[in-house]
Order: sequence, then C-alpha cells, then structure tokens
Amino acid sequence: NRNPAGRMDAELSYVSNGPRGLGRQSPYAALSLGDAGKRTLRMGWRLGMGPKGNLDIEGTRRRNMNNPTPEYGLLIRGILRW
Repeated sequence: NRNPAGRMDAELSYVSNGPRGLGRQSPYAALSLGDAGKRTLRMGWRLGMGPKGNLDIEGTRRRNMNNPTPEYGLLIRGILRW
C-alpha cells in the first residue's frame, strides 16, 4: 500500500514603484502544504531595478509534523548587470 504524495502552493504579493521611483518592489508571502504534515511559510521582498539588476530578501520557516522543531532560513540574492 502506498499513499499518494500531494502538495499545495499559494503566494500572495503586490507590485508598486521602488524607492525613489527606481524599478519596482514586490513584498510577498507564500505557503506550501505537503504530504506527511510538511509546511513551509516564506515571506520576502523583491526589488527589480529593470535591466540593471534585482535584489531578493526572503525568510523561511519549515515544519514537519513528525519533528516539532521548526527550521528557519534567510535568503539574500542579488544580480547586478553592467
């Protein structure tokens, strides 16, 4: 007997002008629900500066119902083109 794996992902965000009118910014929150009680919550901010580059900052919290101790993470990613 095998249980089928399942997953649901949802993300909510909006876009507005970036600081000082440079590019666009997009704060967001995302939730992933997986099989065996796996849950991931992500919150972050994306700054797009057009063709010159991007900056992403994201915090993550993962939890598995079999392990009561959650895992935390921080992602900072930047792209600069010249």
